[in-house]
Amino acid sequence: MKTKQQICEQNTGTFPPITLQQYEHSVETLLGLARTDSGGASPAAQVLLSLYNGDLWKADLAHICCSLDSSYFDHAVISMLARAQLMREPHDVIHNGNQQFEELGRLWHHLREPQA
Repeated sequence: MKTKQQICEQNTGTFPPITLQQYEHSVETLLGLARTDSGGASPAAQVLLSLYNGDLWKADLAHICCSLDSSYFDHAVISMLARAQLMREPHDVIHNGNQQFEELGRLWHHLREPQA
């Protein structure tokens, strides 16, 4: 059986490599959107929180695909690719990432998966 890391490394396919700077920019951009009251805020939060901790936060892919404009959708895809390629969680690539993601989790607490 393959480990999560082996699967992630394998799943980057033919996509171009994402740089750490691109990842950081995309995470910061999505964080900014997630803090607004726009229609794209919830899908941006779902992407980030699911990449941060997929056991606690689930992302509705149909909602993400249909609710983000093309620029923000690109940032979501870049973030997913970078998470797989660089094997770094999104809070690790931005300044004060732990604090920013804890605040994001509090802001979007209603999206958290119920715990058994």
